[in-house]
Amino acid sequence: MMMLRFIAPLILLLGACAPSVRGSSARDALVVEPSQQIEMERGNELYLRRDFSLSDFGLERPDLAGSFWIPAGVDQESSNLATRFSFRNARVPIRWSLELAEVRAHRTTVTRYGRETGEIEYRISPVLRLRVPADAELGVTTVTGEIVARGGDSRRVEIPVRVRAAASR
Repeated sequence: MMMLRFIAPLILLLGACAPSVRGSSARDALVVEPSQQIEMERGNELYLRRDFSLSDFGLERPDLAGSFWIPAGVDQESSNLATRFSFRNARVPIRWSLELAEVRAHRTTVTRYGRETGEIEYRISPVLRLRVPADAELGVTTVTGEIVARGGDSRRVEIPVRVRAAASR
């Protein structure tokens, strides 16, 4: 009984440190490559990230002037660009939703052979929140939408989604 008093708090502490499920939040979004099919259960939501270059949106480094950069790892910084992007023309089945949850810019110091090159690489990472109702039809459905940079170009996203029945609990 005495040993249980020490083990129980340790178990709770370790449980709190468990990693989140990929796709369960905007910060831990599932990275989706072009034409990659994702799979999800009825009645769930997923956060999906697609990475783009600045040029994909017709943007250049000066377009990010005034951005507030915060550390995001050893050799990376990120900035919130949500006010500079919008989402339109979502095509989803009835009662589904697809919306822009977050857009971040990332700048990374390029290293080759263990040395910094002095180059900085930029990437734009929009995160979409996809919600599928509990009564969604099983099978594959493709959802689409358009991510628009204010003062820049737009990029169409197309994501095939395989809906499966919820696991019995």
